[in-house]
Amino acid sequence: MVMTGFSFANGMYVNIVHPINMTVNASATNTVYLGQDGPGQTFSISIDAQTQSPNGTIYNLGWNEFNAYNMPENWTVENSSQNNKVLTIEIKPSPLAKQGLYKMHFEAINIGNYSKLGTLKFNATIYITPKVYNISIENSSINAGLGQPSAFTVLIKNLGVSDTPFIISSKGLPGFSNNITVISPHNSVQEFKYYVFANEPGVYDLNISVNALSSPLIFKNTNATLTIRPTIVNDYKSIGNGALIFPIVYQPAYSVMYIIYAVGHYLHNALK
Repeated sequence: MVMTGFSFANGMYVNIVHPINMTVNASATNTVYLGQDGPGQTFSISIDAQTQSPNGTIYNLGWNEFNAYNMPENWTVENSSQNNKVLTIEIKPSPLAKQGLYKMHFEAINIGNYSKLGTLKFNATIYITPKVYNISIENSSINAGLGQPSAFTVLIKNLGVSDTPFIISSKGLPGFSNNITVISPHNSVQEFKYYVFANEPGVYDLNISVNALSSPLIFKNTNATLTIRPTIVNDYKSIGNGALIFPIVYQPAYSVMYIIYAVGHYLHNALK
């Protein structure tokens, strides 16, 4: 029997505190589902050290050690350190793990059976899939001036249990290369600014990629458009998409107009 919550009227138990909150009874026969993860993406499972004996005595450090065993092939494990209030195992699936449900085995140990608790064993599964996240671009079309940095807002929805590092990159801008590394926390939606620019007028069709560092199997692409025109209006608009810097100066009057606009833009936002 597997129950949610954090105590039993009697009998030993293991409180799983990450990546899910669940209590496993000593007599549990069901398998705990931890969620989903991507190939090669390290995740952790943590338990509380507290438990109780069959006669109901509470032991705050009843579990002194937490181990995983009989793991899937080519998976690596770093078992918990001993005698902590929270015991954590780090698990890294194979970077080439195929999509599917994988079973793991765990044991919480009362070292030396000092408190007469012995060992509590339970099983868990995790679903491995390269489709562990979704991406989108909030502003997929940008108008900008020559040489003006402009930012696409990339949204990453991490559906897995791992705090995953990704590389955001792009293709489609001649002579431009910008790779940034970001961290997307598990079960969250995060936005990241990806800056681009071009020094030649034109309409550029970009392919923006989000690739996981953990495995070549985890990647997604999406399209965006950057339009570059050497006009005062577009240089002004680019302030809202990127950094507040001076544009290429075509003539003194243009420079003065730009400074006036920039100061006014700053004061307008500051007084909101």
